Amino acid sequence: MNPYKETLRRFFSEYVSALRKRRGLTQEQMAERLRITGRAYSDLERGIYCFSAVVLVFLLLMLEEGEIKELLSSASGRDRKSRGQRGGVVIHGNGEHIRAFALAWTICGKHSLFHVSYAVYLTTRQPARTPFAEWWLYPAVAGHYHTCIFNVKHSACVAVDRVWETEREALRSITKYPLKREPLPSEFIAILAAYIKNGDAA
Repeated sequence: MNPYKETLRRFFSEYVSALRKRRGLTQEQMAERLRITGRAYSDLERGIYCFSAVVLVFLLLMLEEGEIKELLSSASGRDRKSRGQRGGVVIHGNGEHIRAFALAWTICGKHSLFHVSYAVYLTTRQPARTPFAEWWLYPAVAGHYHTCIFNVKHSACVAVDRVWETEREALRSITKYPLKREPLPSEFIAILAAYIKNGDAA
C-alpha cells in the first residue's frame, strides 16, 4: 500500500474510534450506522479493514455540517502532509454545498472534485433544470470557477469514468433505479444531487 494511503487509513480508523466514544456508542451500534458487521467495524478501528466509498458515505450521514468541514480539512491535511506538501482543503458553503462536496470527495476522489461538487450543489437547488446541463449547468459551473465549459464537461466525464470503473457498486447503492450502464455526466450529477436532496445524505 502507498504510504499516503496507509496514512489516510490510520486517520479514518482513529477518527471513527474517537467519534464513537464521543457519541457514547458501542462498536455494534457504530457498525449498524455504517451498515457493516460488528467484526468489520472492529477491524476498521484497528486499521485492518479499509474504508469503502459506501462506508464513508454512511459516516458522512452521521456528521453535522461543522464536523464534515473538520473531517475533510483534517483528512486533506493529513494526506498532503504524507506527500510532503503543505496546507489542505478549505471548505466553504451552506449545508447542501458542503454535503455535495463531501459526497463528491467520497465517491469521486480528488479527480474533478470541485467542478462536480458545485454542479451537484446547483442541481440540488434546481433539479428541474438537470436535462439542460449543456446550456445551464456547465456554463454556471464554468462561470463560478472562471474556466471554460469544456473543462467542466471534461471534469464530469472523468469523474463518471473513474466511478464506473472503481466504485460501480457504491454508485448503484445510492441510485433509486437499476443502473445497467455507465450514466451520462448529467445523469451522474443528478444521481448524486437526488441522493442529497431526498435526505439520504442529510
